[in-house]
Amino acid sequence: MRVVIASHGYSEVERVKLLEAIAEQHDVTLLVPDRIWAQVFGDMYAPESTEKVRVIPNRTLPFGAHYLFRPSWQVYRDLRPDVLHVEYDPWTPEFWSVVLPMLLLHRRIPIVLYTKKNTRHVPRGPLGLVERLLTRLGMSRVSLVLAASLKAASIFRDLGYGDTEIKVQGHIPIDEALFRPVPVRAVHEPRFEVGFVGSIAPHKGVRTLVSAVAQLRDRLDADVRLSFVGPMRDESLAALLADYDWISYLGPRPNSDIPAFLSGLDAFVMPSAILPDHEEHDGQALLEAMAMELACVGSRGGIIPELIEDGHNGLLFEAGDVSGLVDALEKLVADGDLRRRFGTHARGTALARTGLASLASQRLAVYDRVLAAQQQLESRVA
Repeated sequence: MRVVIASHGYSEVERVKLLEAIAEQHDVTLLVPDRIWAQVFGDMYAPESTEKVRVIPNRTLPFGAHYLFRPSWQVYRDLRPDVLHVEYDPWTPEFWSVVLPMLLLHRRIPIVLYTKKNTRHVPRGPLGLVERLLTRLGMSRVSLVLAASLKAASIFRDLGYGDTEIKVQGHIPIDEALFRPVPVRAVHEPRFEVGFVGSIAPHKGVRTLVSAVAQLRDRLDADVRLSFVGPMRDESLAALLADYDWISYLGPRPNSDIPAFLSGLDAFVMPSAILPDHEEHDGQALLEAMAMELACVGSRGGIIPELIEDGHNGLLFEAGDVSGLVDALEKLVADGDLRRRFGTHARGTALARTGLASLASQRLAVYDRVLAAQQQLESRVA
């Protein structure tokens, strides 16, 4: 089977591992912008081809806050894909700049759509009408929707596409050999180490976490420390972190360095905020911490409640609720057995959802199913 994947989401080596696992059974080609700028990640470049995965960098044209792929028609014609996997929503110019030339060249190609966005506000007026039309046309050619979360899946059901098959499936694989529990976790008593990995930005709930740890230190009169890893996206937050000597900001780190950071923590917190146009999409940093058997706390927003079962593999609090986060952390500080029990259950959850082997198997099953359905349809028509 020839699978063509159109996405800018595989710019890191760790993410390409999923495509390489799929390429053990199928021919995989990645269509990717040669270079784009993303608000969250900054400049992003096309990865290199590997022994198993062919990468085709596409030049792009800016289109407002979006961009258009500039296809090479000869290259696209020679691909002859059996399945086209597109990781752009059907109302976006990115989707159509890939799908339209592919459909013109390969009319019967089945399309798998992957979506992460879990908030959706259709504009009013002419722009909204155009987006609805594009979505309707795009979905008429989509064979199956893969959604990063139940909340992302609900977007398409709410838009009226409940008849299209929608499956919830992880996006970014966890290398279980890299993100594995340490044989003996460090004992920091009387110190307690709390950590966060991700963009240091308002939508990540950083202020909530800082306030909660400050209050927890006062409540317990204990040496609770807080460490952050990730790119700084807000200078006011940089000033906030610098105000406290019990906070360590370590800057951005490659994914291969994250296990060492996580292994030095007693608890991990994902305090993501709920905004009108954003809720946590894939919770990758949370899943990686769970795979390390860390006790985790998360806000009730976006995908997080789908990953943390409150009281079973971690604790939840209402997004933005500082006192709720303080209470959750206090439970973890007080009970080492509880932390270990949460960690054991958390690893099972993380690997079942996005462990590399598990996720590759799930993705292969989708491609096989979509192609079989297309072949069955064509045989009936013939």
